[in-house]
Amino acid sequence: MAFRFKSYREKYFEDHVAVPDPKRPGKVKYVYSGDYVEPFVEGHSVTKWKVIMVCLEVVSIAIYLVTAILKSDFNSVKLVGGLGIIAIVPWALEIWSFGRFIISSDRMEETTYESIGKWYAPSVLIRVFMLGVMIIYGALNLGTDYSLALSIISMAGLLVSGVLSVVIWRMYKRVFYYTHRQHEEDYNPNYVKGQK
Repeated sequence: MAFRFKSYREKYFEDHVAVPDPKRPGKVKYVYSGDYVEPFVEGHSVTKWKVIMVCLEVVSIAIYLVTAILKSDFNSVKLVGGLGIIAIVPWALEIWSFGRFIISSDRMEETTYESIGKWYAPSVLIRVFMLGVMIIYGALNLGTDYSLALSIISMAGLLVSGVLSVVIWRMYKRVFYYTHRQHEEDYNPNYVKGQK
């Protein structure tokens, strides 16, 4: 059997079921019927952990943007500029995954948790790899004029931005999750115990 991607609609109906809507007699509503996960960080408040992660992400973004606009020989190397633009794609996926974790409540749908995990690590690793290639290639093609100092600052900025991405990802990996199994009585207001 050939592999095929499921549409959002197909995925949605795998873990959402129709139940009677108590506020609108005769109508149904779709509710999440899968499991939930609850974040936990040993020795820390999850909220404070998220605040620290957001602060580090803001610093990483600021450093990257400042580095990108510096007028240095490093930034004028074509491969560096091209990779810098292409690196926006994994960075966007990284920020998207990170953002979904940050805005999640104390209980997260298990499917959302799995989706974050599926995209977060690869996007960080691809972006860091690209930053590494940019730094190495740029360092080998530097001039020796007055902008050498700016080029070194640019390379250092990219290095710090990449390191911060890894640090933030490692912080995310330190978050443990408790799984809460849902039963029909948890999401169906008309559930009668013992019914089939």
